[in-house]
This record gives sequence, structure tokens and C-alpha cells, in this order.
Amino acid sequence: MAVDTVELTTVGDDVVVLHHGETTYRYEGLDPDSEFELHGITGRTLPRPDGELLCRVATVNDLHFGETECGRIDDHEGGPILHVEPGEPP
Repeated sequence: MAVDTVELTTVGDDVVVLHHGETTYRYEGLDPDSEFELHGITGRTLPRPDGELLCRVATVNDLHFGETECGRIDDHEGGPILHVEPGEPP
């Protein structure tokens, strides 16, 4: 199944990340609180808060610990379906 849409997955104060199928586009060094148009997606970077940057926080979800397949939602193949090889641990 071909993927025809670009998905915006991350917006920061100076970074935007988009995905088109298995291709990732990462744009860094953007101006905070500014408009962008990339791959037909328009948006605005986040404003940068005042003060010194003390830390960054990353979140991850839907890791599929113990699963042998991921990427399938209710038998709908909306993206790549990833599998372990037969006999390999999850």
C-alpha cells in the first residue's frame, strides 16, 4: 500500500519532523515562534520560553514490548508492518 500523505509528528521551538512513508524529514535551526511550510504542511514553531535551557524531555509510547508484530491497527495496514523473523525473540 503506497503512503500518499506526509505526517507532522514533532514541532519544537527550532525543529520540525515530518514522515512520508518510511522517509523522515528533520528540519533543525528554525526560528522560534515562526511560520513554516514544508512538504505541503503549514504550521508554526513553538515560542522559546525565557530563561536558560536546563533540560530536555523525550517521551515514547506504543513500544510493543514482547510483540512479534507492530504497525497493524484492527487488521488495517495503514503503514509499514514490522515483524520479527520466525524463531527470533520478540
